[in-house]
This record gives sequence, structure tokens and C-alpha cells, in this order.
Amino acid sequence: MSEDKPDVHFGPCTHFILSRRKFLGGTATALASIPLASACEFANVDDSLLQPVNPTIAFNTSMETVAAIADVGGVGYVEDGALRVLLIRNAEDSLLAFNSKCPHQDLEMAPAPGAAAATWDQNAQTLRCAYHQALYGADGGVIEQPNIPPDVTGLERYDVEFDAMTGEGTVFVLGDAPEDNTSEG
Repeated sequence: MSEDKPDVHFGPCTHFILSRRKFLGGTATALASIPLASACEFANVDDSLLQPVNPTIAFNTSMETVAAIADVGGVGYVEDGALRVLLIRNAEDSLLAFNSKCPHQDLEMAPAPGAAAATWDQNAQTLRCAYHQALYGADGGVIEQPNIPPDVTGLERYDVEFDAMTGEGTVFVLGDAPEDNTSEG
């Protein structure tokens, strides 16, 4: 290589070149930190977080957390381990079911102790998160995101079956409801 040309690589891998000195220095730092990791204490994990999620969650309107959905426009929730599902009675014979965590900052929207519950607008068929005022449609999609980065996605929606006569229902967390009785909302 001539003296007037620097030793620079061009091509598709230009941004991935790592000098030998940086590689060895990084490796030495990583290896030196291994004994420190063994001295760290680890937090206890709530056992409910380790339980597998059931593919379905059964509910009825006599349950305390679901009682509000006895009326059209009511909002309640059911839970299974660490998963909490927001239930919204959007019509006389149907419900909507969403993951109750707002995708903006993973904050709880269910009307539960310690949570700033989301509000359902029955006329507009929209759900507003109480934390940062994000607005979601009945399909879970984002309608409005004031003060929230534009890359925030919509709510995860679940299929749900609901019998308005008995007040009983099932949320299908890991898949689709059977074709013959699905409440689509």
C-alpha cells in the first residue's frame, strides 16, 4: 500500500470492520466481567410469570373483574397467570378482547387496583389509554397517538365467544375461536 493512501477498506462490509486492538480489548473486558457476574444476586421471579398460558380463558359476568361487561359499553378483565385480557362489551351480543397492556410503555389498562383504566367510547367504538391518551379502534389498531412515538403498534386482539343469555364466555388466547360461534364485535 502506498504512503499517501490510508489502509481503508471499501465495500459492503465497511461498517463492520473491527480492529484487532478493539477486538482484543472488548474480549478482555468481557472475560474480566465473568467473575463479577457470579457475585450478583438475582431477584425472585413471581411464579405466575413462569406458568404456561392456557389457550383459553373462561369467564362469566358474575365474576367480580368481569361484572361491568353485563352492560353494553362495560369494561372488565380476566387473567391467567401474568396475562390479563381486557374485555369490552361493544354490543348486546358481542365482546372485544385485547391484551390489557398498552403497547406504548407496557402499562396496564384494565380496570384493576393500581391501574389507570382505559375508557371505552361506545358511540365511537374506541378505547383510550388513560396514561398517554393513545386511541385504539375496535380492531385494536392505532387511531391517535398524542405524545407517543409513531412506531407504537396496536393492541393485540383475541377471539372471544360470548353468550349474552348466560353471561358466559371464552377468550381464545393462542388461536382462533371455533367457526360456528365466534363473537367478532
